[in-house]
Amino acid sequence: MSGRNAAPLVLAIAVVLALAACASQPSSSALTLADSKSPVQLLRNEVASRIPEELVQQVVNEDYSEACGADESIRAWHSAIRLELGTDAAAVEQLIDELSASFEADGWIATPGNERLEQKQAVYTRGGTAAEIHLAAEDRAGVGHAVVVSVFGPCVQTDGPDSDEVTSLEGTN
Repeated sequence: MSGRNAAPLVLAIAVVLALAACASQPSSSALTLADSKSPVQLLRNEVASRIPEELVQQVVNEDYSEACGADESIRAWHSAIRLELGTDAAAVEQLIDELSASFEADGWIATPGNERLEQKQAVYTRGGTAAEIHLAAEDRAGVGHAVVVSVFGPCVQTDGPDSDEVTSLEGTN
């Protein structure tokens, strides 16, 4: 393995270990949304780094917490990146296949998602971690091609969507 390939792998292992610690905690534990935010963002960035920079025309990040169910005080950190690509649909499909193979080589297990013509998705999980990686390829006529990577952290207890913790982490206070 070359030094160029070793650094992302080491980072991915560190992030998975950090999220594994989160997974072992019940939502009522002392784990906070702030504890999961950085590992989730790092995992999103590591996944995005697997896409060759020369293919990327535009990058859009999105970070926020979302309710894990009807009780909005139990929340998970969601970190996403949309990479608009300057390539054709066949190249995007090949890129998705390569990303999928790299996730599986790292121990992630794929669950097929939406297979509509304009968007192909898969959800990746890994034993010992509460994180989920959602990978989608979009091919929309007139809009272009993109890869969307979304990472979800563990569900944790908060004081709700309008609490100081949540609004501070989301930058909405």
